[in-house]
Amino acid sequence: MKVDLFCGAGDISDAEKHIPAILRMEAESYGTPWTEAQLKDTLQYDYNMLLVLTEDDETCGYLIANMLMDTSELLRITVDTAKRRCGYGRALLEGYLSEIKGLCETGLLEVRESNTSARALYERAGYRELSRRKNYYSNPTEDAVVMEITC
Repeated sequence: MKVDLFCGAGDISDAEKHIPAILRMEAESYGTPWTEAQLKDTLQYDYNMLLVLTEDDETCGYLIANMLMDTSELLRITVDTAKRRCGYGRALLEGYLSEIKGLCETGLLEVRESNTSARALYERAGYRELSRRKNYYSNPTEDAVVMEITC
């Protein structure tokens, strides 16, 4: 298992080979998946980062985050449905936290209230619940739990 970091503004060509797998995982995992245009637009900015986890040259998961001033926000973390519960999500999250350590003061994320396995992963990594956003998600409608970590 290998985690590679691709930062925006220049590295998008290096990340292009992962885009079809990322889009497939988006469609399988989210009620409102990102489109190819949204993904490419996100990756063109230098304050965004993409971490891709591969095994035997197969894209198995990805994490998208941004860094603005003293805060980093985890936007997406997704693992291929066939590879879940095998430590891939933890590896992506640990890679991300290693990258932002010392570069920001706070890390933030939102997670569906019902996504107890993701919430447990974040809590084990050191995140704590900060607040809730009522009806934040659609397909289905659900509250978001906002979590933070000190970097």
